[in-house]
Amino acid sequence: MGRVLLGVALVIGLGVLAIAFQATDPVRPGSDSSPPGAAVAPHSRTTPPATTVPLPTTAPPLPTTVSPTPSGLSPTPGIQLVANPRSDGALDVVETITVRTPTDRLVLSPPVAARTEAAFTALRASRPRADSVVVRAGGRPVPLRPPVVGTRRVLLLASPANRIELRYRLTGSVIRNSPSKPGRALGLIAPLTAEVDGSLPTLLTVGRARNFFCPLLDPALQRCAGEYREGLTSQPGLTAADATVLLQLDLPLPPRRA
Repeated sequence: MGRVLLGVALVIGLGVLAIAFQATDPVRPGSDSSPPGAAVAPHSRTTPPATTVPLPTTAPPLPTTVSPTPSGLSPTPGIQLVANPRSDGALDVVETITVRTPTDRLVLSPPVAARTEAAFTALRASRPRADSVVVRAGGRPVPLRPPVVGTRRVLLLASPANRIELRYRLTGSVIRNSPSKPGRALGLIAPLTAEVDGSLPTLLTVGRARNFFCPLLDPALQRCAGEYREGLTSQPGLTAADATVLLQLDLPLPPRRA
């Protein structure tokens, strides 16, 4: 009889301890659904809900490519740039600029590595160049010979246009990290059309990017990664004059040879 009473007391004691641990157990992290660079709100110290709250633990899966046409494109003045990295380090880019007043003069310039801060020595030595450049103004093709933008160029249009689209391959702007995981790299990107109007709102979207850094902004704003959609986007408020962006990205691995 004494052993039975002792067993009952032990069961009751363990039950009380289990209830106490459950009441004080902190919220545990779950899967990550937040984009790189997103802030995590502090935990509330009020009574925890019945379900656990997931916290970011890893970066979200990287998409293979970003749609070449920015979603929600509208006639609102601004620049939208979408880039997808290749295994060789080049970036396939679609850039669309909508100006406030129709223009017949298009200024094109590659990203300027020398404008980045001295800490990024490898990128300062890079030589970005846009190859295979295709220009359409007002929906009509515009000849560019040779189809290369390695230095500042001025292109005169046959008639004024307020919407201009460029497609090109950006080379010489990505440096592989060494030593690091395969495919990890640093890159430099900026709109070719940034000089047309430096005040235009600018949105960059880069597939397989992990983080953005904008060295031309004030120090408090230089970490400029925004939302993660099909790719990582820049934060709202970026203008063409400040849209020189350093990228951390994962290049796709080259296909294996049979």
